[in-house]
Amino acid sequence: MLNEVAEGQFANPQEYLQHYNIIDLIEIRPMSQPLALPEAERLHDGEIQAIQLALELQLPLLIEETVGRRVAQRAGVQISGIAGQIIAAFRQNSISETDAHNKLNELFRSGRINRKIYDTLLSSLSPP
Repeated sequence: MLNEVAEGQFANPQEYLQHYNIIDLIEIRPMSQPLALPEAERLHDGEIQAIQLALELQLPLLIEETVGRRVAQRAGVQISGIAGQIIAAFRQNSISETDAHNKLNELFRSGRINRKIYDTLLSSLSPP
């Protein structure tokens, strides 16, 4: 998965880790036997590996791509996207309502979330 993230931007994965100063935060693990996941042929290797690792370690998965999200959910993985993380950060008082609103607006303007999701998420920022 690290190879896929670093590809095209850095000469090798180690440069990626050094550039973002995250060497101590990342644990590199060998992958076990690939799982037979429905629709896996439509996913990139990194997405398959992320889903498999989430299953093996019983961890939630931050994933954006629609097919990848569907495959992960069908495999029993709890998922979230970046918009969900913004809402979680707001609810935990890690970011302000203004910051959350601005971040969601950024996602909407860049086409990362649609109008329906955007409106629903904005309404969740307001007190009941």
